[in-house]
Amino acid sequence: AKTANDEYVNDDLLTPEDLLLALFDYPLRVCAWLAQMKAGMWVRNGLSLRHQMSQYRGVSSRDFAYYRDIFMLQTALVICDPSRVLASIAERFGVVDWMIRNYVPRAGYDEAQVLDVTEDFVHLLVILLTDRTSLTATDDSESMMRENIRRDVAHVLCFKPLSFSDLSTRLSDKLLDSDLFQPVLEEVAEFRPPEGLNDTGTFELKSDYIDLVDPYSAHYSKNQRDEAETVYRQWMAKKTGKKESDIVYEPKLRPITAGVFSDLSSFSRTPLFAQIIHQCLDYVAVSRECTPNIPSTRVETFLQVVLHLILTAALEDNTNEADGSSHSFVSNALLRARATQVGNLTVVGLLERISTMGEFS
Repeated sequence: AKTANDEYVNDDLLTPEDLLLALFDYPLRVCAWLAQMKAGMWVRNGLSLRHQMSQYRGVSSRDFAYYRDIFMLQTALVICDPSRVLASIAERFGVVDWMIRNYVPRAGYDEAQVLDVTEDFVHLLVILLTDRTSLTATDDSESMMRENIRRDVAHVLCFKPLSFSDLSTRLSDKLLDSDLFQPVLEEVAEFRPPEGLNDTGTFELKSDYIDLVDPYSAHYSKNQRDEAETVYRQWMAKKTGKKESDIVYEPKLRPITAGVFSDLSSFSRTPLFAQIIHQCLDYVAVSRECTPNIPSTRVETFLQVVLHLILTAALEDNTNEADGSSHSFVSNALLRARATQVGNLTVVGLLERISTMGEFS
């Protein structure tokens, strides 16, 4: 490849970061393609493409397919300028028009499909910020393996009890083949023996381990995400005595204390990240005028993902307020105002405005 493209690789106008961004564009294109496939943009190419998508993200392949794309993009965010990587992701997902407040889809694109792709774009930012399975130096240690098995079993069993064979089809071979799998399964799940001759025994997740469930996990579909969040809210409401509608899921992020990924969240403290959040909230505020055919309930689902990204970024912002640093998501959300339909507003100002809108209150 280097010989065939020697004049391009050795172009004096290209920096090492330019070449790295070209490399990282491959997994980025795959993630954008998966989002487009999910939104139904490639239906005329037949069912075979949907089967490819399902296989690529499925249990049997995701550890060495989709999850490696996620890892590559996380690597890009820490070794390249995070603002350039964010801009590349926005461009590949086709949301650059949103950055200039142009929320009307381009000719040939359905507005519902564009919103679906944009929601997957926001969800990808959530995954890049929160999925840390492959980012710690002790990833192969016994304690880490136990934690991974606990988490994956909890994500599978939180919906309903399953037989061992059904459970096995939803977990990767790496976990199933581990000597730790059986003792960890007995730790997190209760076995209910069969009650009749034609019945099968099932494993039911112990309530104490629902806390491990992340509704925004990379391998959940949109429906599973909603269902997992409902399960979590019901459990927390019962545990705390609060109303279910008052429960908000807060991510519990695995700390990265050393290594190249220790500053992974730095991309969420860039001005461009705050601008992306601002334009997503601005769309929600004007969606009735820009995309009148999209029901408010669909926009509210999109808003939920944006709010979760805001919450995650705020929790990861450890900047000291006394420093007065501009490299802070909280500072950017409070101080950086941008044009909206009702004048210049900050991210916080938009949140306040949306909170007073009847369809989202």
